[in-house]
Amino acid sequence: MGDLSLTYLLLLLLFSICFIPFLIALKKRKFDIFEIIYWASTYFLFIFGFRSLYLFIFGSEFLGQPPFNEDTITAWNISLTYLIISFIFFLIAYYSKIGISIANTLPKLPKEWSVKKAKIFLPIFVIISFVSYAALIKYLGGLSYYLTHKAEILTTGGIIYLSSFISLLAYSFLISSIFTFRYRKFRKLTFLILFPLVLITGFFSGSKREFLFPVLMGVMAFHYFKKPIKIKHIVLLLILAFMIFPIFNIYRYVKSLTRLSEAFVIYSNPLKLVYAFMMRFHGIDSMIYIIRDTPGVMDYQLGKTIAPVFVSWIPRQLWEEKPIIAFGKIFGETYFKKFFGGTGAVPSPTLIGESYINFHVAGILWATFLMGIILKFFYHYLIKNNYGASGVFIYISIFPMLFFMFWESEIASRISTFLFSLFLLFIISLLLSKRTIKANENSNN
Repeated sequence: MGDLSLTYLLLLLLFSICFIPFLIALKKRKFDIFEIIYWASTYFLFIFGFRSLYLFIFGSEFLGQPPFNEDTITAWNISLTYLIISFIFFLIAYYSKIGISIANTLPKLPKEWSVKKAKIFLPIFVIISFVSYAALIKYLGGLSYYLTHKAEILTTGGIIYLSSFISLLAYSFLISSIFTFRYRKFRKLTFLILFPLVLITGFFSGSKREFLFPVLMGVMAFHYFKKPIKIKHIVLLLILAFMIFPIFNIYRYVKSLTRLSEAFVIYSNPLKLVYAFMMRFHGIDSMIYIIRDTPGVMDYQLGKTIAPVFVSWIPRQLWEEKPIIAFGKIFGETYFKKFFGGTGAVPSPTLIGESYINFHVAGILWATFLMGIILKFFYHYLIKNNYGASGVFIYISIFPMLFFMFWESEIASRISTFLFSLFLLFIISLLLSKRTIKANENSNN
């Protein structure tokens, strides 16, 4: 298994399998460019496939520089083998009827929203968001510290609920966008007030996700309620993401806002720009460490890393001794101790890596199979069965969590955050829904 030629063969197989959803789409006369399978497949390919190719050229701080030793190549080949098998299981589950059957058993969501209700609730959502934002800044040490210590702030625990309520600003922008494109209302509110606000707060959060995803939300709202987005527009959006990565990477690790101008130096060297982008992905690095060092560094956990999900709903302010929910912190102090020990950083073990740590190969196969069913369920239920204001609103809001976070994040913390966000989104959609009166009630009146 330590043969480098085998590695390249396995990478070719991985790329081929990840292109299957796109080949299926080409056979269709019409397909939805925002169907989750295409984005999930692309992201999977980036964190494992393209990252592998990048490592063979440039190396990484985790694996060192090429050529790599035989133990690393052996773990690499085993990792790629498991990834290929797991993605096959993922595709089987996604294209099966299981997710569709589950979606068809659930009740319908309200398809239309009330303009009057939106005028009442939108200001409330924005106020709650800014109150939560102010509380977060105070909790983290004040405005100056919040603006200049992103590396520490972005790894702070115990802020799940505050972050969820802060997200109400992005949800408000999405709601306003839906009214703009579907009902031709709130245009000034959408583009002159809410859009600048989500960009400003997103930038100063230090998170690329918080800055880029509101843009994606607006694009998706346009796609579903105004006019289908073309592939060239998606390419432009991805180029935008590629170009801003260096800015956020530098902002995260500087102590003074005046040094942010250093980011622009990176644009003079394309290789540095590629490095700034690719350093974001370290999924295959984690897999290699996990395959190579388990059970040496950590014995198989048999579900112990997932169990904290049952107490994740309890605020840490009420239970200071609550177990660590984010396995990434434990992962950083064990497998990646040499790089992240004592820093509080949360490197990604990936969904597949954490599943392996828990239940070996069986964990990988079950996790990816379940993920395929879950993604199909949400797409079919929210877009196919409930195409309308509520269904599209919830789908767009959870879209990044589905293709981005579940591949790369630790399981327990992501499930807890996702479920709370989902609960909040359903409540919002019900609050905004237009009350419908049945025909027989009309006749009685």
